[in-house]
Amino acid sequence: MFNCKVYLHLPLEEYPYTEIASYDFDPGLQIGDKVNVKDLKWQKIQDNFYVLASKSFSFEAMVIIRQYIIEPKRPTKDSLFYLEIGLEMADKEKLPELAEIIKCNESNS
Repeated sequence: MFNCKVYLHLPLEEYPYTEIASYDFDPGLQIGDKVNVKDLKWQKIQDNFYVLASKSFSFEAMVIIRQYIIEPKRPTKDSLFYLEIGLEMADKEKLPELAEIIKCNESNS
């Protein structure tokens, strides 16, 4: 089974790595590529249900990690081959704004 996970790396103590997207294909992003993330909604899982966020956040990011990972087959699960793509926000001055949105959305959930 193949899966591609896209993470946002944040220099915030409570949220250092956050999965923001998952695909069943390789989107072809390479280290150094710039991408625009539109309307990221910080969602919290509560009792296996997603809680909708009240605010969203858009920003430009750069790919800083592209790594293939193999999880071998185990008696209780199939083997897994996935691609991990790590993004970093281009404009670090927006971090306080993002942190505030995260806190606001979590307090509303």
